Amino acid sequence: GETAKDSIFARLRIEETGPRYIHFPHGHGFDDEYFRQLTAEEIRTRMRHGFPVRYYKKIRERNEALDCFVYNLAALEILNPNFERLTKNLTKQKKPVEEKGPLPKTVKQKAPRHQGGGFVDAWQ
Repeated sequence: GETAKDSIFARLRIEETGPRYIHFPHGHGFDDEYFRQLTAEEIRTRMRHGFPVRYYKKIRERNEALDCFVYNLAALEILNPNFERLTKNLTKQKKPVEEKGPLPKTVKQKAPRHQGGGFVDAWQ
């Protein structure tokens, strides 16, 4: 959590559009309350066993926007998307799809029945 928050607060200080700059589109829930929540914690230092320890302290009651941003960064790190490839795929010229008549009907399949005996049943 602290590493993600360090990254978020460092990115919030970037003033010029470019790498790591955070874009907030007008509207879409990005109001004053959102930004109060996003900045609802600050870095502090305390001594523990003679060593300085950094930690984040809540300075406002609500910090859900910051928590969600941390979770989103974690998801991005886990997914590790190739943005160059995604951009290239989005900018390719797509050929128009030719109409070839109606789509084939789909066949509904029944879901397999649970046989039991797995982990979920074992803990109950």
